[in-house]
Amino acid sequence: MRSSQNIIETNNDMNNNLLREATIKDVSQMVKINTDCRQNNYKWIINQEYLDNIDLNKRISKREEYFKKWDTFYLVKEVDWKVVWFIDWVINTSKEFPYDFEIKWLYIDTDHQWMWIWKELFSKLISHDKFKNYKSFYLFTLKDNPQSRWFYEKLWGKVFTEIDKDFGSKNYKLVWYYWQR
Repeated sequence: MRSSQNIIETNNDMNNNLLREATIKDVSQMVKINTDCRQNNYKWIINQEYLDNIDLNKRISKREEYFKKWDTFYLVKEVDWKVVWFIDWVINTSKEFPYDFEIKWLYIDTDHQWMWIWKELFSKLISHDKFKNYKSFYLFTLKDNPQSRWFYEKLWGKVFTEIDKDFGSKNYKLVWYYWQR
């Protein structure tokens, strides 16, 4: 039985599809998806030692705290009662960045990474009620991640700038994409 979270969309097909707002109980699945994606998709980009030493339990605890503290919104897609993709975003309060909100995490389970599901995820995000008053958003992706960059550019993301980010004491370039309605 599913908990009483805010259900956005159901699909009564054989796959038991459900789109809903996430709860704290989803954090472990979201962190597992994020970690699996990093370890599988970034293995040619990020230092392997860093990827091999990701502490799943530590990341779950940290994300649970983040979930409780921050004004962050999470949207998850379930298939057969398992989270297969999720997105988390936060309202931008920085005067430095001229966009309404930032997408912090946007990940799809490695068994479900098809182009149409990425399009579905983005479509659900920008059509969600919480976005009605927002005109722009941004996210960062690794510069050396051609699949993500191709996807964001296919969805009309525009490059704003690049920043540096440390992963396991090594510096990497992130590309900042933004969208405006």
